[in-house]
Amino acid sequence: MTDTSSPSPADIAAAHPVRSFTQHEVDAQVRTALRDQRFQYTQAQAQAEAAANLEKRLDSSRASLDFAEGIALRTEVANRYGIASEDRDILLTASDEAGLTAQAERVAALDTAERLRGANVAPREGNVRITHTGDAELQQFAKMLFNSAPEEY
Repeated sequence: MTDTSSPSPADIAAAHPVRSFTQHEVDAQVRTALRDQRFQYTQAQAQAEAAANLEKRLDSSRASLDFAEGIALRTEVANRYGIASEDRDILLTASDEAGLTAQAERVAALDTAERLRGANVAPREGNVRITHTGDAELQQFAKMLFNSAPEEY
């Protein structure tokens, strides 16, 4: 039993005749396909270039952020231990908080020890010293000086 409702392959081939193309039509289709591929390639290349530029900007931004965070952390630790800003940049060189804290504690301990040792202190600065007690002493000294015999020199 054959089913008459479904067409046979021969019927389909007869209903759709084979179309032949001229060389000019084939060339035009190939040119169009190549032009489309070149366009897609150019777009992909531009997108790759833009992605590379964004990657560079992202790396630069990350580096700037890391630098700024390092300065902020260094400043925070220096302020906590009373270290001056000019000393902070020279003496605090660690990159993590634990290292910076250890360095700051050491600098603060050295600074405290230096102050306790009394370096660069003038304890009598500003005090007035009286070297004579009055005119009587001065007169006695002058009398001794001028009334003495020449042999005593």
